[in-house]
Amino acid sequence: MRQEIYIVRHGESEGNAGLPSQNHREIPLTEKGKAQAKEIPQQLPWEPELIVISPFLRARQTAQPTLDKYPETAVEIWPEVREFTYLMPKKCTGTTTAQRRPWVEAYWSRLNPFYIDGEGAESFFELVYRARETLRRIQNSSKQRILIFSHEQFIKVLTDLVERPLDTADDRMERFNRLPRLGNCEGRLLQYDALQPVYR
Repeated sequence: MRQEIYIVRHGESEGNAGLPSQNHREIPLTEKGKAQAKEIPQQLPWEPELIVISPFLRARQTAQPTLDKYPETAVEIWPEVREFTYLMPKKCTGTTTAQRRPWVEAYWSRLNPFYIDGEGAESFFELVYRARETLRRIQNSSKQRILIFSHEQFIKVLTDLVERPLDTADDRMERFNRLPRLGNCEGRLLQYDALQPVYR
């Protein structure tokens, strides 16, 4: 069965706006982000048969205007589509994007998909695994048009898996920061079928 995924990045969050973050899971949208989210229902390529949402607050807030427009559509929270947490959350508490930048650069300069920064962090390999599990869940769904509210880094990896299903985690990490970026509330339409190697 051929399926389509429209996967959307959340609206502008307080973290995106440069404000300090206390809990990476509970960062809310700014007023600008809420306004961006209200535009999403008009931008969708079709009416979704299933809406999948990251458990993180900014993704849930972004999804709300679309849920209001399609109240009869099935909705599921999938932990697999959450953002990539590659820095240890405890050390990031109360910091801004600018303050975390040296840690971010150090992480990516390692080019080690199995490196874990500390308690509560995950490796790049684990991110790729989550993206694979997401595609398997989609394959097992009877729905053909699936809308996902997620996060930029996850979307980049999921898109990369669909386009290059056989590459290794090392290959993916090496090119990750050269992949196209997504703006807040920007979406990508992915088309594929269950015969692709990513499912095996």
